Amino acid sequence: MYLYVLLILDIVYDSFVSLLLQAYEKFRQ
Repeated sequence: MYLYVLLILDIVYDSFVSLLLQAYEKFRQ
């Protein structure tokens, strides 16, 4: 159960970071 929570958090964190990077790239241009 605990491993599933870590896996989900990892996926959510990865997608959140990639979204932030995309927004940052758009904002700079």
